[in-house]
Amino acid sequence: MKINTFHPVDFKRLFIGNPTDKLWFQMDIDHFFIHSFHSEKVDLKLPLPLHKKTVHDIMFIVHGSSARLAGLHRYELKKADLLFVPRLTASNTEFMTADIEGYYCHFSDEMLQTQPLLLDFFNQMILPTYLHFPEPNFQRVNKLLQSLWEVSREKKNQTEQSRLQAFYLACILAEISLLIKEENQQKPSKGNKLYKDFLSLAKTKIMHGWTLKQYADALNITPNHLNKTIKMLSNRSANDLLNELKIQEAKVLLLQTPSTLAEIAYLLGFTDQAHFGKFFKKHNNHTPSQYRKMIDMY
Repeated sequence: MKINTFHPVDFKRLFIGNPTDKLWFQMDIDHFFIHSFHSEKVDLKLPLPLHKKTVHDIMFIVHGSSARLAGLHRYELKKADLLFVPRLTASNTEFMTADIEGYYCHFSDEMLQTQPLLLDFFNQMILPTYLHFPEPNFQRVNKLLQSLWEVSREKKNQTEQSRLQAFYLACILAEISLLIKEENQQKPSKGNKLYKDFLSLAKTKIMHGWTLKQYADALNITPNHLNKTIKMLSNRSANDLLNELKIQEAKVLLLQTPSTLAEIAYLLGFTDQAHFGKFFKKHNNHTPSQYRKMIDMY
């Protein structure tokens, strides 16, 4: 079965019947959006088909419930539950109760890369992520999401508003990261440790052009065991994750350095600029040159 991938603008057009929330029209929703289930109602055409999105999303429940599929798992979300779904993860929403309250928020890689702190917190997370927040943490995250929603509705200078949004989002990701660390300490898992060790190693070697076998050798396991563990925890192959990290590194170089495309291709281990261009467009739907022009938006 083919699983379609949607940009948020296309998702809105296909699956939302009456988007009354004015933020749907005021914000660049392909890069950031936050919605309060309590304050604004939308006619979401449920159940949604299995799909992928070009953005990462958070669903946080304050009251009521919802059921979502993300990767290999189905989650029934209730009060104080949060589900974090990374970009390009197969997911759907089966239902949301009529009395649901809470928040939906999505954001792009480009927003993450505008703030190093955001990227640091995001890179610590094992995804997709389900969390149940104890009361003190629940109240803090609820207030942070409420503040993020309120800031996003205010009429401000776009640059100032984007900075505030990034600040609140960094605080939310910090809360998520903290709870993940606490849970991992309470429930040690060899699979989780291997996953984190692999990601940590990949982030240091992604520009060295290592093969999967080289990563496996460095971790003292077989390539097959490494790939199976990564697939079990992320629903992606190890090579898919390496490609994702390489794309993220390419985006950072395109957005934050004056390096030429040929120089970036060389830094990322590509034999030539054309090969890099084809790889980037395959995974991002834009050529490197087109993507670099998007920097004017931030």
